[in-house]
Amino acid sequence: MGGNVPVINASKAPGEWQKLIVTFRAPRFDAGGKKVENAKFVKVSLNGQVIHHNVEVPAPTRGSLFKDENRTARSCCRATTARWPFGKSY
Repeated sequence: MGGNVPVINASKAPGEWQKLIVTFRAPRFDAGGKKVENAKFVKVSLNGQVIHHNVEVPAPTRGSLFKDENRTARSCCRATTARWPFGKSY
């Protein structure tokens, strides 16, 4: 499985802070557990510039904890609206 090349290189110089904002939509399943829609990176912005838009993810990524997709697979992450720096100073 390959990857998707960013639309532009929005990286800052080494040593500078990078700002990454990702909007991800999980795959959709019907009542029977069959996948009806792939996962999707709705929008990925790096340093204020959109680098990916509506990129479908047809299968688990190479770093996945599970080899298959189903709606009952345990999730290692939970959806959150939290934003950095989570009230801490860095």
